[in-house]
Amino acid sequence: TTTTTTTTTTTTPQAGSTTTTTTATITTTTAAATTTTTTTTTTSQFVSLGSTTSTSVSETSVLQTTNEPFPCQPLTLLNPSLEHDASMVPNDGDFIRFATNWEVSGSAGTFNPPQAAFFGTDSNGNLPYPGDGQDVLFIKPDAKASYMFPTMPTNNPDATLSISFAIGFRNDRTFIRPTNATISISSGPTALAKLFLPKMYEPQPGSFVMATIRIPVFENLKITFEVVGDPRAQYAIDNLNACVTSAASTSTSTSTSSSSSTSSSTSS
Repeated sequence: TTTTTTTTTTTTPQAGSTTTTTTATITTTTAAATTTTTTTTTTSQFVSLGSTTSTSVSETSVLQTTNEPFPCQPLTLLNPSLEHDASMVPNDGDFIRFATNWEVSGSAGTFNPPQAAFFGTDSNGNLPYPGDGQDVLFIKPDAKASYMFPTMPTNNPDATLSISFAIGFRNDRTFIRPTNATISISSGPTALAKLFLPKMYEPQPGSFVMATIRIPVFENLKITFEVVGDPRAQYAIDNLNACVTSAASTSTSTSTSSSSSTSSSTSS
């Protein structure tokens, strides 16, 4: 089952330039059908999902009634599943504060989880879906991990970039769950969106959840992962994917109101 929340943020540039609007959509995949209403925060720079505060603005509510956008042209990513440095973490529990093609700082890097860390890991150490391969990116609250996307295959203003990734929470030791996970999207020096993983979709111990973000296509696009909470807290990031679609197959019903709450869901 997938639940989709669409949020719009308005960025006010410097004086003399026009105001721009960026719409970001985050979808989380769960085991059971769920319909949710998420409060939206509109600020001058960021869009936040899962926030409890809101700004009363006139906005459009869009109810998605069919399936995923199509066609989606995959982007070729380097080391999206953190397997490139496997020779440096050959044993269960090995880790390094480094990940090829990623920019990491603080307590983050490539990690080879023990079999007990995630339910469904096989005897060879292959992780259960939506994890992928044998290694993950570990990240703690003092860290940042960023990935720069390649040149986009289109400059069509109607094109959409879909970014998906797995977030996991270990079960092999008594770990403190991070207070939250944040995902920032930027284009060069310009911040486009900052997303928070809704509490109700946090991964359970020993499991992953898959999240998908949909935004307009920009060049020089970077995604940055951070976690918030106790210094001992930890999440795992894995299976990063991205594709570009020039048109959506979703059929939408649209209404305009002065509410600051957006509700949107899709059940599979």
